[in-house]
Amino acid sequence: MLSIVSPTFMVSCGNHGAGDPSTIPFVRDILSDTTSTVYEKIRKSCIDGRDGSIAIVGPSEHTLFLADNFLTCDDFDNVNGKSVPDGLPDFAGETFDLICDSANAPYEGYLEQGNDVFLKELTVKNFLSSIDTVFHASQFDKNTTERKSASKIVILSSSYLSAFGYHDIMSIVNAARPDIAVISPVHSMFRYAIQHHPEANGSFAVWTDEQTLGSGIYATAWSEMVKEYKTLKYEAYCPQHGKSLRDRIISFFRMYKSIGNTHKIGAVLVDDMPLKSDALNAELARMRENNDDSLTFYSGLLTDRFEFIDPATAIASECISFMRKENCFTHRVAYPSTRIYCTVPITGMSAQDYSPQGGFTEDFKYNRADCSDFETFMLVEKPTRFLDENLKQFLRKNAQNIYNEYVSD
Repeated sequence: MLSIVSPTFMVSCGNHGAGDPSTIPFVRDILSDTTSTVYEKIRKSCIDGRDGSIAIVGPSEHTLFLADNFLTCDDFDNVNGKSVPDGLPDFAGETFDLICDSANAPYEGYLEQGNDVFLKELTVKNFLSSIDTVFHASQFDKNTTERKSASKIVILSSSYLSAFGYHDIMSIVNAARPDIAVISPVHSMFRYAIQHHPEANGSFAVWTDEQTLGSGIYATAWSEMVKEYKTLKYEAYCPQHGKSLRDRIISFFRMYKSIGNTHKIGAVLVDDMPLKSDALNAELARMRENNDDSLTFYSGLLTDRFEFIDPATAIASECISFMRKENCFTHRVAYPSTRIYCTVPITGMSAQDYSPQGGFTEDFKYNRADCSDFETFMLVEKPTRFLDENLKQFLRKNAQNIYNEYVSD
């Protein structure tokens, strides 16, 4: 192991007696010493919210995909905040700091190894990096740092982080800086559905994939949210992949009806990137307009105001609402902009801990000990070789704005 601790993460893991006992040791230690450097950074971060960035944190694909949506979304009137387009980007003038967790993703491996505590800890550490004002100049220079903006809003881009880290982050925020907005995709979609579909009486459906559903993400988020929204309930399904949008919609409704459901659905939360709710809603409208025979069989399951909701829709709404409430828009006359940062393995560890591609080996990555005094990754500005061919192809197909800015000649 490497004997170096990032100043952003420097916490002495010894006293676990303070704070919420349901949080991880790393967080309890932060909360146990309100005079520590880390606690003070949180308390004083981004005091003037107008100058702060909007951070999006998580796996590269999820982070860049969400950012691409936010660069061009126009769902609100920029003057009065009403839910109507006005021809201007909703996030005009804002800067998105994209913290791509290249070193530590994908996250499924931590759960397979029973190491969810470490996953929660690295989620908290990436949150701390987003509200900090420094990053490392180079993966090969541990001592030189450069400046960046602190973030006024931190968006977790992966639903895994909704269940493994969000609660721990909120324990810190509620204690030290309750005016920092931290947005979880799963919690945000549930809140959006509750606010926009009171006729559903808290009953919704979830469209996701088998791995996400099997991880317990939605069960964990629901167990937290039901304390506030007593009637909240959901059922989750994994419809067919590789089919047309029409076939996938019918597949979802067929699965819902096949188990005997008769109560109407107010909304479906779509957590199956890169599937977008706009595309699903447009296809459903087309099917209704054409009196699609297959849809007729299921139309009685849908409320009059039924819609599909995805993370981008719900998160954008929550961001705009927060910035209006706190009056922390930048008010710069400019298009939204992005800056990309990445987590990378720290140098100097044993050669057997690195993969041939320069990342961690899976055995090392997923079996790291939580609350260690030895840090294994650091935050740097986008390295030259950050975008591999698979990620480039994903961006070209699903995130054209980001592709044009960072890949296309």
